[in-house]
Amino acid sequence: MTTMKVLLFVTVVASAIAYAHSIKCYACDSGVVGEKCATAQAEGSNVMECSKISPLTGLEYACARYEYAAGKKHNTIRYCVVKGKSCDILAKESQVPLKNCKVCEDDNCNGN
Repeated sequence: MTTMKVLLFVTVVASAIAYAHSIKCYACDSGVVGEKCATAQAEGSNVMECSKISPLTGLEYACARYEYAAGKKHNTIRYCVVKGKSCDILAKESQVPLKNCKVCEDDNCNGN
C-alpha cells in the first residue's frame, strides 16, 4: 500500500512539472473558424496549453503554423506538434504539400 502511495505521489509531481514546462501555442484551423486563423493572431486569443493534449505521457511539444490547399481554398493551421517534427515530416503525415510552414519552440511563436 505504501508503494502505491509513493507511486501516486511521484506521478502527481511529474505531471505538475510537465504542466509547468509546457509550451503554449496558438491553435486554430481556418477551415473551421474562417479567415481569422489565416491572419496574425491577437495576443492571448486561441492559445492552447500543449501538455493538455496528452497529459502524463512525457511528450514535449513545439508550435507549428502551415498552409495547405484544399481544392481552390487555402487553409491555415496553427497547433501544437510533438517536438522534433519538421515541416517535411508534417507534410508527409498530412499527405498534402504544405506552404509557409514553420515549427518553433517558444510560447505563442506560431502567431504570425
